[in-house]
Amino acid sequence: MLLINYNIFFKYVIATIALFFSLPVIFYLISFTTYVGYIGSIYDNVQATSFYNLLVRVILLLISLYFYKPLKERMNIDLYYHMIIICTIIQLLTIRSALFGRLTTYFFYAYFILLPYIVQNGFKTKKNKIITIVVMGIGFTLYHYVYYTLGGGYEYESLLW
Repeated sequence: MLLINYNIFFKYVIATIALFFSLPVIFYLISFTTYVGYIGSIYDNVQATSFYNLLVRVILLLISLYFYKPLKERMNIDLYYHMIIICTIIQLLTIRSALFGRLTTYFFYAYFILLPYIVQNGFKTKKNKIITIVVMGIGFTLYHYVYYTLGGGYEYESLLW
């Protein structure tokens, strides 16, 4: 079921490598902005949550790529796939500097649009849909539990009060 356009895949790989090696130039350009105070500060502290975020985004990307062909036959979803690939690439950069983590938020919304389509159209039987919904719910719950208990986000109390 996995359908990959190798030309586009190769372009994303080249872009990722280029971005990763051009990080010193990007940091130099950031030094001319108001974000210069964040580089190397406590806010730029890369924690384990950056790795967990990358892991979740890679897993979601692989799941989404697995269901690309059945969804592509029913609707035009290429924009969402490009957004989740860009989200994953930027999250990879977040391992070097937490400053890039803010950018992933803008592209992560594509998952909120794409995942219901995957659950609705990606499976043939109702039993598989129910299992997938339960697994996704448990996965998101565990992700948020790990994220908030490792100190990478807000405390639960600050979200409720």
